[in-house]
Amino acid sequence: MGNETMPLAQINSTVIHYKLTGIGYPILFLHGMATGHRFWAPQEDHFSAKYQMIMPDLRGHGQSGKFIFSGFNLEIMADDMKHLLDHLEIKTIHAIGVSMGAMVALIFAIKYPNYVNRLVVSDGYCDFPNNAAKMAVKVIRGTLKRLPWKLTKKVVLSLYEKEKKGHSLTIRKLKQSYTVGKDEFAQMKMEALPHMTAELKKITVPTLVMGGDAISFEQLGSNIIYKHIRNASLAIFHDAFDPLNMMRKELFNEMVMDFLEGKQIKKYEGVFYTS
Repeated sequence: MGNETMPLAQINSTVIHYKLTGIGYPILFLHGMATGHRFWAPQEDHFSAKYQMIMPDLRGHGQSGKFIFSGFNLEIMADDMKHLLDHLEIKTIHAIGVSMGAMVALIFAIKYPNYVNRLVVSDGYCDFPNNAAKMAVKVIRGTLKRLPWKLTKKVVLSLYEKEKKGHSLTIRKLKQSYTVGKDEFAQMKMEALPHMTAELKKITVPTLVMGGDAISFEQLGSNIIYKHIRNASLAIFHDAFDPLNMMRKELFNEMVMDFLEGKQIKKYEGVFYTS
């Protein structure tokens, strides 16, 4: 990959570490919780051939600055991205976010609509989709307080141990992309999801919403986002879940590329698509 750089930007009262690679129209890639720019390794070869990839370590992750006074805050992360684009003198981008990054991408598109050309959000939420999701998060939080970090990671990765398509890649890439410790991870999990369902109507750009059906409230979360964005389409992947960019790497890459290029989305076995 040519023209690859990994600089630091002093912005928004912190430092943001990011990776740039590829040449072309810029895409801002926003990673999942506890990871960093390496989260996007399964996408680099595919997208850098046609686009400039901007892959930051979001605040609190990797080599970027930590949350000090404000505490973990997705809105501040979105503000950081606005300042990063201004630092890079980039006026418009496509934005792609997975999991926590999907929520940051939604907040960014709501607050800074003039920066976004097309939007892709995968495995994200705009609120707790139901009481079962609230209970699941409560259980996770209680468990995190008791487990050492090494065991916590083992428990998380055990979700991907079944030898189904993409799972071995997911385990390997997640192991390589973790950038936080137990205390940071626990702090992130303690924070409530943003309440922005009513704000989604402000997003008017073409939006592709993606999610898996293996976890019921993840599918429900994707459906809620889809129903509240007026110019959205929805792709639900059978027997899959967060993070789809790893678990369904090839389908994710091809579908997102076609969407960004304004092409009609193809029919794929195991994917329910509606526009």
